[in-house]
Amino acid sequence: MIVAHPAALRARWDAHTQVAQQGGGALTWLGALGEDLLVTLDEPPDPHARAACAERFLRGARLWDIVRPGALLLPDAPREPSTIYAGSDRRPWVVLGETDAGDPIAAPLNDASNPKWWTPIVPRAALAFPNSVKDAQLELAHVWSLPATVPTIGEVTALARGAIERAVRAYVAA
Repeated sequence: MIVAHPAALRARWDAHTQVAQQGGGALTWLGALGEDLLVTLDEPPDPHARAACAERFLRGARLWDIVRPGALLLPDAPREPSTIYAGSDRRPWVVLGETDAGDPIAAPLNDASNPKWWTPIVPRAALAFPNSVKDAQLELAHVWSLPATVPTIGEVTALARGAIERAVRAYVAA
């Protein structure tokens, strides 16, 4: 199911969409995929899908961990699907919640070069992980659920947590 922020429908320059999978009423997976991978189903929309995803943010034992997820896709995929963050193994991500099964939900950190209300800036002083050398922006529009085994490399300190929490709440509440 598609769970994009309503304002994302106006972003004609971005061909990626936030996708979620639910099973038995539980959120089981999130990812940001190229729209060329999406298939339209003849089913009525679920007006509660976005709210079900929103409930999974800002909770969990790993909240605020910084991780490096590695590859987001299976290595034997028949073709390289379009994702925002291919090569994610080099990029740090921040855990912002968890699925119903306890898998972390994380968003990637990016260069702080184009901040928007849905990409809060995280000051370098709040990023406690090896080789953290600059401010970053957190890409809330491109969250993924990751395996529970993804290793932690650091954390977002209390210095930035309040601002990130406010941005996450504003983003998922729509």
